[in-house]
Amino acid sequence: MEEESELYFRISQSELNQFRQEVNESPYARSLGISINELLPGESYCRLVTSHNSQLLGQKVAAGGISALVEVATASAVIPLFPLPSSLSIIETKINFLRAAKVDEIYGVGKLIDRGKNLCLVEVAVTDRHGNLLAKASSNLMAG
Repeated sequence: MEEESELYFRISQSELNQFRQEVNESPYARSLGISINELLPGESYCRLVTSHNSQLLGQKVAAGGISALVEVATASAVIPLFPLPSSLSIIETKINFLRAAKVDEIYGVGKLIDRGKNLCLVEVAVTDRHGNLLAKASSNLMAG
């Protein structure tokens, strides 16, 4: 098993905060209502505040909104693992939608499962404000 020093690139808390602020202020995240609440090496805690603009049928949130939350939670969990500036590419994502999400706050927790030299496996659990599991995602990323 790899030691922690081999798993994580050392990044300061101020650099983590700066990255979080940049994502939270980006037009992409702002237009979708996505923000990073907390960021740790190998973990990210994100939130999607849905509105009537994100619903597709009735009071249900479109799968694209949840997919965007998964994307941000996935990338955010691994950003601290590589020296900046590194480019990250999500090369595969599989999402299992377990129940419909109502228009409300939705949370995504991204966790690093495994890391190789250039590839990472991240899982994201998507829940509602009551902790009900809405979706489970698994993503492979490549750093270059």
